[in-house]
Amino acid sequence: MVVLVFKLNQLLLLFFLSISLSLFFLKTKKRPLDNLIKISALFILIHIVIFPLFYLSQLKKDSKSFEFDNYIKNIEKDNALNDIRSNLKPNEIEKRLELIKELLSDGNENLYLKLSEIYNSNQIYRLNNFLFIGRINEFEKGPPGTGLKYERLIYIYNIDGIHKKDIVEYVGSVQDTIKGSLFNFLSLEKQILENKLSDFSSLNHEIEKQENFWTYSRILPYVINIFNTDNIKPKSRSANFLFFTHNFIVVVFIIGLLGSSLYSIINQKK
Repeated sequence: MVVLVFKLNQLLLLFFLSISLSLFFLKTKKRPLDNLIKISALFILIHIVIFPLFYLSQLKKDSKSFEFDNYIKNIEKDNALNDIRSNLKPNEIEKRLELIKELLSDGNENLYLKLSEIYNSNQIYRLNNFLFIGRINEFEKGPPGTGLKYERLIYIYNIDGIHKKDIVEYVGSVQDTIKGSLFNFLSLEKQILENKLSDFSSLNHEIEKQENFWTYSRILPYVINIFNTDNIKPKSRSANFLFFTHNFIVVVFIIGLLGSSLYSIINQKK
């Protein structure tokens, strides 16, 4: 979905996967304890990493294959909608797009000035309804010594000199910043913003209408407590099979953990 949610899902997966692998390869001097730790590692891997991904895959194929408690479904849906709004900022994009459309329709010949001329002169240019000035800034794109990155900015003011917006683009070389005219630059920015709005509309429709909002981090709290069937109920044939398999494996692991613990306690007494 959005970048922050994607990163959160990655971090959670890596976190539990790391715990599982660390426990699995952990060595102790007592064999019964080794067995207990390895069973626990496999339990974390299967129950907390693999099966939530299976549930997620099932919901991606058919969002109605599981039925969730209405409160849970509504709150997770609202969270997903809020995530894409806070990350993609559609209202801000619409305002920027409106300004760029106004600039493109201004009709003044200065719209067709070459960017190289705008950036090199450092002077204020006038349109029919706006004023603007261009600038190129350079900055390190990573740790010192890794190279420079550049941003080109067009500062936009209304005819009275009141600042409106900055139009910013980040590029890898100075030459990339001075190609074409201001009109070309604005037209490209308009296309980029329209694509972002289209992406937002698609995601919003996917969540709102198709109810495709589940991610690993969202579904995890409801599938790790597998015995609470009030939260999540399987409806389709494949969902029932997945649910049964998950329950069965969890029960087997619980029995295995109890058995290993009991065996370890008995051996210690001996």
